[in-house]
Amino acid sequence: MSDHASVQAPIPYRAEPAVSVGHLTSILLVTVLLLGIFLVLALYAKRRGWLQKLMPASAVRPAGTQWRLHVQARRISRLTTVYKVEDGARAWLIVESTGQVSVSALPDQPTAGEGSDAPA
Repeated sequence: MSDHASVQAPIPYRAEPAVSVGHLTSILLVTVLLLGIFLVLALYAKRRGWLQKLMPASAVRPAGTQWRLHVQARRISRLTTVYKVEDGARAWLIVESTGQVSVSALPDQPTAGEGSDAPA
């Protein structure tokens, strides 16, 4: 055989797209429809109070309570700041510096009139 007979024509590139526009449109329409159904179900579950039952007990507060934080900040150096955060029952010390943050719980502090040197 000659060398010219063994040479084949190159394989042509595909002319049509791998996914047709009609198929892509139907996939997009179904996705939007499913997201809409999920949103309607989530709003219905919220209105019925079903989502409250799924949340942990620590995350759910009674309706009449308010949650307040008292924050004090003190800059120690140009790159370091110390924060004291209190929520009424507990206190934390947060030290923020370049590249790191340290959080530690403060021990229970006696309130005014409750000291170790107060008469028993």
